[in-house]
Amino acid sequence: MFVAMLLAIPVLGPALLAAWVVIRPGKRADPIEVMALPLAEIPSDGVRTFRVQYRRQHGAFVEDVERVVYLRRKGNNVIALSAECTHLGCNVHFDAANKKFACPCHKGTFDLDGAVLGGPPPAQLRRLKAIVPTDAAAPVRLEI
Repeated sequence: MFVAMLLAIPVLGPALLAAWVVIRPGKRADPIEVMALPLAEIPSDGVRTFRVQYRRQHGAFVEDVERVVYLRRKGNNVIALSAECTHLGCNVHFDAANKKFACPCHKGTFDLDGAVLGGPPPAQLRRLKAIVPTDAAAPVRLEI
């Protein structure tokens, strides 16, 4: 048995090394910046749904990602919230009548700023960094 293991090292060693090169985690990439909407198109009395599309790389794997982000204006600032519930990752929807976000999976609810109002979510909705331009016609940029 020991001899068989010694003989297998020259065969399995290169294969394991090649597999490690492909599957090892890569360095964390810098944030990706995407253009959203001009400030004037983002409401202060509700939210605007925005689809974000970008390419993400993890080691050797490249993935095209599409996410939903909710945008709300608060003065001259923009609150950008991920639509992904912090409980199990379901997409929340905006309940305009009650001015809150609701998760259809397990009835989690969040206020307009993303704070948990009820249900099982352990944390608030994830906030994305929103960079507001000085020109109101220019698009707000989001860091993903």
